[in-house]
Amino acid sequence: MAGCAVVALAASGCQFFFPMPTEPDFEMEAPATNAVRTTGVPFEEGEVIEARVFVEDVAAGSVTLKVGKKCMADGKLALPVSAEGQMGGLLSFFGSGSADTFALIDLDASTPLEAKWDLEVDDKRTFLQLDYSSGRYRMHQLRELPHKRPANSYKRVDLKTEQTPHDGHSLLGYLRRWEPPEGTRGFLYLVLGRNLLRTDVTFTGRERLKTGLGERQAVRIDGVATRVLEKTLEPSTSHPSRPFTLWLTDDAERVPLRLVVGTELAELTVDLTKHSKVAVPAGEPTECLDRVDKHALAKARGPRKKGVKRTARQDATRQETTHQDESIAPIFDAASIEPADGSIDKP
Repeated sequence: MAGCAVVALAASGCQFFFPMPTEPDFEMEAPATNAVRTTGVPFEEGEVIEARVFVEDVAAGSVTLKVGKKCMADGKLALPVSAEGQMGGLLSFFGSGSADTFALIDLDASTPLEAKWDLEVDDKRTFLQLDYSSGRYRMHQLRELPHKRPANSYKRVDLKTEQTPHDGHSLLGYLRRWEPPEGTRGFLYLVLGRNLLRTDVTFTGRERLKTGLGERQAVRIDGVATRVLEKTLEPSTSHPSRPFTLWLTDDAERVPLRLVVGTELAELTVDLTKHSKVAVPAGEPTECLDRVDKHALAKARGPRKKGVKRTARQDATRQETTHQDESIAPIFDAASIEPADGSIDKP
């Protein structure tokens, strides 16, 4: 399915982009105390994961995640993961939109090196580019609105943790290789759009799962994604947590089978329709292409320290950052969402 990770997760690492309403009440466990640790390659070269998206059992689109050939990024062996997608506004509370995403995943750590988003929802378009390292990330956003000049904003976030935050692509790949004893809990940090989330997950166990491709033995992971404050990593009291469940095939491939995210207005489901591999060019890895603009990201600065004055230009840049449309939140990370016939029922 192309995956993504929770509310980012989407089945594969997909970062599907839909407006996310408030979540219903649900029973939350205490936060996990240990970070999730995994080993193994998050995706295979040439891997293609295709899935269908449902809103309350009504087909709303399809998604595809594609993995390229290994390449070199600043001396590190990386894996490029790309996705594209569209979703039709079949229901009045979900807008129409399209998204293209791209990430380079560090194969030594299975965490992101950099990522790009091109998100269009109704008449708004947003370009994001980010880079990541241990305990921090930087972001440049270009926002285009009708009848307004394009607005740039920049942000650097230094975290109170040594973890490298994930993006949707890498989170899905990371959880694919998580195989602890049943009942094990853990947490990770995730950047989705402009938002920082803490994702608490439980390796629930194994069960049989009926899918459109037949009944499969599956591994089940349940989780909760909570938006947190960048300075303290404490939960944001103004945003509800989002529960989700991810199923993966119980075999060496760990193919994402299904992702379910419950919301107050509708239940979103992403179901696998096809998993395949295509040939990649032979030869040794070459330099990665389609890199982020490091000069633009170098403009990103952390929050102002006490006693340090900002210039008018710096204040204007930070003000741009605050004018964000928070009605849009990605659910996955790797996706090619194409409108589907609304008459198709969920398998």
